[in-house]
Amino acid sequence: MAVMRRQDSMKEEKNQRSGRNFYTSYSEMNELLNRFVKEAEDSGIWVSVEAVDLRENRMGQSLCELVRMALDTAKENCIETTPPRGRYIKIRSREMQQQMLVRIEFSCEDRMIREFDKSIVRMRELIETAGGYLKIQLIDDTGNIKIAIPDEAR
Repeated sequence: MAVMRRQDSMKEEKNQRSGRNFYTSYSEMNELLNRFVKEAEDSGIWVSVEAVDLRENRMGQSLCELVRMALDTAKENCIETTPPRGRYIKIRSREMQQQMLVRIEFSCEDRMIREFDKSIVRMRELIETAGGYLKIQLIDDTGNIKIAIPDEAR
């Protein structure tokens, strides 16, 4: 019941402040997601976000940095490889087996991900520090960035 009230209050907050979405209770992550969604939509990318489980204090500020770099990588590849009508990014997070899982799926009509791009190297470093997992893959016309961060980050 508390979850329903929280979701209802988040919807009310969105209505009170037009143009702002409240995806999670983590204010810094909300700022990042709101800014990203606006920039992506300005670039002709359809965006869907289900990120209630992105919470504070997992990796400190490094979590926001990690998610920002993953989103930027998805956006750049989406823009570079996909015509405007086919561009999309789906952001999902959830809790599972004492881990936070983040999956970013994006349109990628050409095999473009550069594994040694500076932001990808930095993402790998941050995840390694937290004892987590990063997987980047391209399947057909879809790119995926999968991140797993244990509850007890090092």
